Amino acid sequence: MTAAHTAIALTLALVLPTALAMASPTPATTAPCPPAAGFTLHTLTHPGPDGTPTEYRYAIYRPANLHAHTPAAGLLFLHGRGECGTDGTRHLAVGLGKELIWSNDRWPMVVVMPQKPTQDSEWEDHESAILTMLDLATEAHTIDPSRIAITGLSQGGHGTLMFASRHPGRFVAAAPVCAYNAPRFTSGTFEPKPPPTPDSPEVAAIADALAEAGMPVWLFHGDEDTVIPHQESKALYEALAARGAEAELTLHVGVGHNAWDHAYPDPALAEWFRNHLDAEAPSE
Repeated sequence: MTAAHTAIALTLALVLPTALAMASPTPATTAPCPPAAGFTLHTLTHPGPDGTPTEYRYAIYRPANLHAHTPAAGLLFLHGRGECGTDGTRHLAVGLGKELIWSNDRWPMVVVMPQKPTQDSEWEDHESAILTMLDLATEAHTIDPSRIAITGLSQGGHGTLMFASRHPGRFVAAAPVCAYNAPRFTSGTFEPKPPPTPDSPEVAAIADALAEAGMPVWLFHGDEDTVIPHQESKALYEALAARGAEAELTLHVGVGHNAWDHAYPDPALAEWFRNHLDAEAPSE
């Protein structure tokens, strides 16, 4: 395995989300990332799903006020299908990335933000590369490996469920947003599926793993989602509750698929993560 782990400083255009989607990385320098931005961009060359070397882009967000040598809390964020690519920045403009720019005081943790290179694949297809990124960030940023959580939206919400249930020892809490349980891209195209029940095999398998691990889970969904029906989150919540797991479900009334625009700006979610990661927001 060859890993090219090159940090590239983002420009202050990170202040504007519209600029984020269009920004081009500047050449690598020895200067630190501007403290106001807190982001660095990285590249990892790692075997892809077919075993051939694949170039993955990812970003790391580190708040300026975190002490350099104090173990930090960590959070892995997985974006949705629309943000896939190899540009390195598009995935920072949707969901959690926006909140790290505009409400960074709520998130006193190191956030690892991979970009999945292809749309019609699942996050678990790239599992080895993503976990390698997380390992590299954990070492480089002194992240406490016992204080890492995970979240993601849509396709990344599914990835959140897969990673959390397949590697429960790596994560202390999970917050999937408008997630689906069974894979939808096994044939390379989106596969519609009927809404699951708490007893559906994929739902039961995820619930068993998360409940056995004692992992707190907070599910978010729009009740008018026509892309991923809210029954996906409802079925998993009911399965977790039946197993006595620590689970919450928030259904946003009148909201479609973009439940992330309601979940991540909610101060309660950031506080929930801080509580489970034992991370404190900076005092006023």
